Amino acid sequence: MTNGVSLIIPFREPLLSGQQLPSLPPIEAAILAGGRSRRMGSDKALLNLGSKTVIEKLIQTLRAANYDPIRIIGPPRPQTEKLGLPIQPDLLSDSGPLGGIHAALATATNELVLVTACDFPFLERALLTRLASLLPGHDAVVPVWEDRPVPVCAFYSVRCLGAVEARLKRGSLKAADFLNDVSVRWVNEGELESLDPRGLSFFNLNTPEDYRRALEIEADKEN
Repeated sequence: MTNGVSLIIPFREPLLSGQQLPSLPPIEAAILAGGRSRRMGSDKALLNLGSKTVIEKLIQTLRAANYDPIRIIGPPRPQTEKLGLPIQPDLLSDSGPLGGIHAALATATNELVLVTACDFPFLERALLTRLASLLPGHDAVVPVWEDRPVPVCAFYSVRCLGAVEARLKRGSLKAADFLNDVSVRWVNEGELESLDPRGLSFFNLNTPEDYRRALEIEADKEN
C-alpha cells in the first residue's frame, strides 16, 4: 500500500532507448500551476534556474516532445499569462491536484493528456516518450519512484474522467486514490533507471532547501 493506493508491480525489463514505439493519437500536456507554494514562500514555478524559470524549463521540454496544445491549469496570473500558453482555471475550487487533473481531462481537446506539476524542471524527454509508449491498453501510465506513485507526472486517457469525478464527489481528494478505479500501467523504478538513473525527472521543488538543491543540479548540468 502506497499513499492509499495498492501497488502490485511485477518485475519488468528496463525501458531501453532503442525499443520500437507504438503509434499513438496526439497527446496534449497540462501543467498544474494552481498551488500556493506555502512551504517555498514564493511562487516556485517562477524561481530562476540558470537563464530560465522552473516552469519555462518544463515548457521547453514539453515543446521539444511535441505535445500540443500545452496548457496551464490554474488561476490566471500576470506572470503565467506572460508565458503565452492557454490557461484553464480549475472547474472545482479547493480540490488540490486532483482538481487540476479533473480540469485537464474535462477540457481536453485530445484523447490523451500528460499531466505534470509545474515544479518538475528536470523532466527527461526520453523518459516521457517511453511512458507514453505504454499507454495502449491502459487508462493511465503512472511512474513509481522510491516506492511512491507520481500521479502528477503521468499520462491519462480522458476515460479516467468519470473515476476522477466520482472521487471528487465523495471528497476523496488524494491525487492517487482514483487510480484504484481505472486500468493503470505502473512503471517501476527498475524500468526507468536506464532512462534517468538519478530520477531527476521526479525532483520537484517544495521548500527553499529543494530550490538550493535544484540550483546545484542545474550548475552541474551546465558544467
